[in-house]
Amino acid sequence: MIRDPRDRYEARLVRGSHKAGIRRWGKTGIAAASWLYSAGLAIRNQKMYPDRYKVVSFERMVSQPEETLRDVCSFLDEMYDPAMLMLEGIPRFQKVSASQAKPVESPLSVEYIGRYHKLVSKKDIAFIQMVSRQDMLAHSYPLEPIRLALVERIHFYAIDCPVNLLSMSFRYIIESMPHYIPISAK
Repeated sequence: MIRDPRDRYEARLVRGSHKAGIRRWGKTGIAAASWLYSAGLAIRNQKMYPDRYKVVSFERMVSQPEETLRDVCSFLDEMYDPAMLMLEGIPRFQKVSASQAKPVESPLSVEYIGRYHKLVSKKDIAFIQMVSRQDMLAHSYPLEPIRLALVERIHFYAIDCPVNLLSMSFRYIIESMPHYIPISAK
């Protein structure tokens, strides 16, 4: 599953991986590196294993759940069952009405698409788009035009970019390490 990196970053912020009011330098670079690594694996694996690997867009899954799930079931050569959309057995996804013991509707919702506009700063969006441009476009995520005031631009290029690029580099190295370090069998 792949998701717009800006919304993925917003979800990380909302889940509390940051402290309100406290600026964690480099957090945008870390998030961008994780998304780029994952998006790169998706592209690579789909090319290497086209019959065994399918990339599913989060946005498509929540906006067209039945069609997407039917497509995934077909890819897996599995029988589609409408109950799959209810995500039964996963407590955090259950929407239960007071008069029923069953979920009312599928918990998949489009309300999480585009939420980055509410919480993510223009500078963070600009950085994510700057470093993820090629992969975002490859996964059909349109770039948003960002206009920064002169002071914001100076801060962006003098402070935000270098700090985020450094943290992004370290994170990318850490994410890539398991693929390059031989594991000895004992």
